[in-house]
Amino acid sequence: MLIVAAIKNFATPISIKQFNKDTVNTEKLLLFGETGSGKTKFYIDILRHQHNIGVKPEDVLMCIILPDRPTGVTKLYGLIPSEYAENDRIKIFPVNDYEDTIRATASAHNLLMDHFNKTGKFGYAVFELLENYWVFSQDYFCRQAYGQTLGEYFAQMQSILTVSYTHLTLPTN
Repeated sequence: MLIVAAIKNFATPISIKQFNKDTVNTEKLLLFGETGSGKTKFYIDILRHQHNIGVKPEDVLMCIILPDRPTGVTKLYGLIPSEYAENDRIKIFPVNDYEDTIRATASAHNLLMDHFNKTGKFGYAVFELLENYWVFSQDYFCRQAYGQTLGEYFAQMQSILTVSYTHLTLPTN
């Protein structure tokens, strides 16, 4: 009940038949690697490839959900084809927590569906810094279950354990 009350935006289910129709030609990619291995550059290279083969700006849409910290997106901005960057074909959704992520994902989905309905072309949803979404969801759960952030919860548990440990008497020989 807490989760439903906190989100306030309900998902609308669709049939498997409609889901199949809506997603039949989509591609899903999961890129992972160490810092600096080229994950962000890879999807910028997708944009560059589309530019090189003549894809018009109005046929391109990329939505990037981005936890609020500097990443390769800002460092590689100059590599994005200017027609796409200047014509608002790349949308950045800054997120700081679980709720932001849910709203950003829903907003990106709506933009991408509108784009598809207008152009018949699929766009891209990119989730930068994937590890942050795990932390966001754990923090959200802690706030719902315990009324504290994940950090506050662990600090409280450490304090309790420290106090409990100091009262222990160890057997002596």
